[in-house]
Amino acid sequence: MDHIPASDKRLEQVRQMQKEDWLCQQVRKFTDDGWPEKRNLHGELKKFAALSLEITVQRDILVRGPRLIIPDKLRREMIERIHEGHQGIVKCRERAKAAIWWPGMSKELKEYVFSCPVCWRERRNHIKPLITTPLPLLPWQKIGTDLFEFKGSHYLLVIDYFSLYIEVVEVRSMTSVHIINQLKAIFSRHGVPECVVSDNGTQYTSEEFNIFANEYGFNHVTSSPKYPKANGEAERAVKTVKTLLQKAKDPYLALLSYRTTPLSNGFSPSQLLMSRRLRSNLPMSVEQRKPEVPNMQLLRKREVDQKRKKKVTYDKRHKVQHLPLLKAGDSVWISDKTTTGTVLRETYPRSYLVSTPKGILRRNRNHIRIESEEERKMEGSEERIERRSEPEREQRTNLESNVREEDHQPCHQYVGNQGKTSQNTSEMQRKERENTLETQRDLVATEDDKDDHRTIRTRSGRQVRKPNMLDL
Repeated sequence: MDHIPASDKRLEQVRQMQKEDWLCQQVRKFTDDGWPEKRNLHGELKKFAALSLEITVQRDILVRGPRLIIPDKLRREMIERIHEGHQGIVKCRERAKAAIWWPGMSKELKEYVFSCPVCWRERRNHIKPLITTPLPLLPWQKIGTDLFEFKGSHYLLVIDYFSLYIEVVEVRSMTSVHIINQLKAIFSRHGVPECVVSDNGTQYTSEEFNIFANEYGFNHVTSSPKYPKANGEAERAVKTVKTLLQKAKDPYLALLSYRTTPLSNGFSPSQLLMSRRLRSNLPMSVEQRKPEVPNMQLLRKREVDQKRKKKVTYDKRHKVQHLPLLKAGDSVWISDKTTTGTVLRETYPRSYLVSTPKGILRRNRNHIRIESEEERKMEGSEERIERRSEPEREQRTNLESNVREEDHQPCHQYVGNQGKTSQNTSEMQRKERENTLETQRDLVATEDDKDDHRTIRTRSGRQVRKPNMLDL
């Protein structure tokens, strides 16, 4: 017993508790007199019988090898002591294996650690599957905007969701009025979009911007606060532009180079937005510069294929998991505010309004953890897959897959002006439905045409498909 890391007082306590515990007394009796056949045993005695060769009595105490066998009344205290440092499940199990044992100890430790409120609040949520955004029906129909700083200067960025065409403007002032004037200048060149997506910067949440949105007739959509991925298209464009500005001697030629370089779908941003190739400092024939509308069927097919593959790769690489759908009235923990709250409603998949002592907050599901023990257990089980929200289930089967995660409200919900609804709500909903249906029809039609073209009949009568050839 000298090798057991326990004081004499603790050993005496275990000895007395074992004498008062019926199960331990039965085990000791069988250890001294011999174990009966396993079919004559019931409950936990069967688990002890499976390890009968390791169980002995030393100094009037039941042990399994070098480990003390803990009676039922001491198990809760032992679990609390093991988890004093709030270590994870693996570390707690390793600590327990060095000194103590009882049947089902590993499972009880896991349940205790997983239900610990302190550990739960500090634990990060699992990475969620991508929520995808359909390709807009038209160029410049939906745009994203963001502000960024580079080498002491501030810039306004605007990107078209359809063509990925980028506009960048250096701003001398960060006031909402100045930003609005710069957006007006951009809209005068390309037209007024139907939907503008931004973060929750003060320039975009001001009353002046609300008035601007009403006067120009577009829907202003804000992403979840404290969650940059929600405005992923603009955030990725900011990274691209910063790289161009960092490397290029002439930033204007660098932007022109980006706008004239074909994307992975085979078309350049200028072709998708303006239906023409912009003239650059590279030689280009007159025929190449003639206006030509891109093949929309081919474009959508390529977009669908590429985004689907990238989504599958992302989900697999990050081992994504679905989180349970929160309901109104659920008690939650807001990780970035370190406060509790009550869910009011879901504004969009993974974005919730939560009432807290600090006021009403809007947060992404990534910042929200469930407070109730029952829901915490649900989130850690396989049942969470069945509890995912209907919008997420629909998105998993949506043919329109996007590489960047979108978390904002749909364009037909106008959040720039609280309490008001845009007049073209039904029109936007109709266009979004037509957009998705057209994409699906284009994909099916393209696949059918491809199958008909590639399927041939051999001399023996068999139907075979010709292999894909590189289209150079």
